[in-house]
Amino acid sequence: MVRHNNFFFYIDSSGNNSFGSVFEFAESFHYERALVRNDNRYRIIDTGGMTVADLNFDQVNTQSPVCWQVTRIEQNTYRSGFVDLNGMPITELIYDEVGYYDPEIKRIPVSTNGRHGFLDDHANVVIPVVYDYAEVFDRGKAQVVRNGRTFYINPDGIEVSE
Repeated sequence: MVRHNNFFFYIDSSGNNSFGSVFEFAESFHYERALVRNDNRYRIIDTGGMTVADLNFDQVNTQSPVCWQVTRIEQNTYRSGFVDLNGMPITELIYDEVGYYDPEIKRIPVSTNGRHGFLDDHANVVIPVVYDYAEVFDRGKAQVVRNGRTFYINPDGIEVSE
């Protein structure tokens, strides 16, 4: 992938534009898929430049190596969910907030309706969205609050000592 004059495109080993297309935004390929955008329309393409999926969302962001966060915005309300590398839904649009994927512990912090939890790199719930507050993981543990009680959990949601 190359960026030139605020446009993105992919080149082959000879330095030629691989697909004859330029994009407003593009990501590097991983697992033979890449996210691209033109005219505020997101698509997933394969290594041949063919569209694998059209993504009808207001925002699409990389999360883990195997999923993308997708968001719809309605009346200033953001609702996010996740799709796999083929654009197939993994979750509904149920999250109010989504934090950054942590590749070391393979967790994605999420919240909905004031409750916090964590997903794995495939956007599966690993730590239920039940905490009143949750910090990001630091040195293998995260501080959480539930029902007024503050404690620490490990990446599997098991309580650990401070």
